[in-house]
Amino acid sequence: MVSSILDKKRVIILLSDGIHNSGLVSPEQATQYAILNNVQVHTIGIGSNEPVYLRDDIYGDPQYAELDEQTLQDIASSTGGNYFKSLDEQGLNEILLELNTNLEYETELSTIRDWFIGSAIIILLIDIYIIYGKFRIAA
Repeated sequence: MVSSILDKKRVIILLSDGIHNSGLVSPEQATQYAILNNVQVHTIGIGSNEPVYLRDDIYGDPQYAELDEQTLQDIASSTGGNYFKSLDEQGLNEILLELNTNLEYETELSTIRDWFIGSAIIILLIDIYIIYGKFRIAA
């Protein structure tokens, strides 16, 4: 999917706690893929400075969510991105506004208006020919 974007700057904004607890691709493998495909990854660490209780697992042991800042910093620095830390919703909004102002956007406009008008004129001419033309059907 990344390779379908030709000659464009590729950027990913990753919101994560940095803990690899699901999926088949490790953070290191994903980072290497991003480096090979020239994808800049900006990481936003979401979480608390202290472990936060989530739930008990199937064995009754407590599970905690932790913020692994080092992994997120490594991903960002390896791919030429920046690391941000958000502890609350307001902080996340500020980070997203900063990213929005710092990232370069390229807008590509494509219009179908000309094709639509041309098609409408052709259909109108065909309709006029059917009604008033040489081979009209008399009712």
